[in-house]
This record gives sequence, structure tokens and C-alpha cells, in this order.
Amino acid sequence: DQHFTSHTAPTGTIVAGVSSLSDGDTWYDINDEQFKVYCETRSGGYEWVPLIVGYRSGDSDTLDAGAF
Repeated sequence: DQHFTSHTAPTGTIVAGVSSLSDGDTWYDINDEQFKVYCETRSGGYEWVPLIVGYRSGDSDTLDAGAF
């Protein structure tokens, strides 16, 4: 797993057109002070999703340790 801290979303290393990012990588977004996880949000589509504890909204995800 990879862990990032930066102002911009990590893209991972691109090799032969494929990103090295994988499901479960984490990123602390310094701009908005949010902890985010890279996960599948639709079939074959991955993006950085903020983790919110105790509150679920349309743009956040809950942490399910069993999924990792």
C-alpha cells in the first residue's frame, strides 16, 4: 500500500499506461485537511474518496475494515 500527503491528488507512477495506484491507497489532502482513500466508485472506475467518521454524505465513504 502507498500513503501520500500533498496539495494535489497523487496519480501514482504510470507504466505502460497503467497507474501504480491501487485500491486502499491513502492520501492526506493538505488543501482541505481530509483523509482520503483510493477506491472503486463504479465498475472499473477509481477515485479518491474522503473518509468521514460518523457522517455519511454523497461525496464521502465510511471505513469498512473488512473490505481491505
